[in-house]
Amino acid sequence: MASCWRREGGVMDSELVLYRGLPGSGKTTAAKLSGLPVVEADDFFTVHGVYLFDKRRISDAHEWCKATAKRHLFCGASIAVANTATRRWEVAEYQKIADQYGAEFRVVVCSGKWENCHGVPDEIVKRMKARWEKWGGEEMLK
Repeated sequence: MASCWRREGGVMDSELVLYRGLPGSGKTTAAKLSGLPVVEADDFFTVHGVYLFDKRRISDAHEWCKATAKRHLFCGASIAVANTATRRWEVAEYQKIADQYGAEFRVVVCSGKWENCHGVPDEIVKRMKARWEKWGGEEMLK
């Protein structure tokens, strides 16, 4: 882990908030409005402001996103993660990270109808919707 300032006594007041939803549901916008630093797997594909998606690197993107969340929590900082996270096991990975660092964990489901800014094809969005699994205790945001 990178060096950072950590609070004495190991008491952390940090939180990890996962904003999940289908492409175009408002995840990124809601996360940015939270006032927390925001990370999303799509950031991995953004180079000098240009989005260059490569489906062969999607696993790398999600690992990078989780590592970024861990770095923030390690330093006692809160973070918002904005990813589709359509399945419970994907949400559970972030729950585990929050637990590892003693951070509060919240899940916010975004279900707005906005422009799909990364051009995810409709067929892919339909498949994501079909595999959607609920996570208990999640907050709903329209």
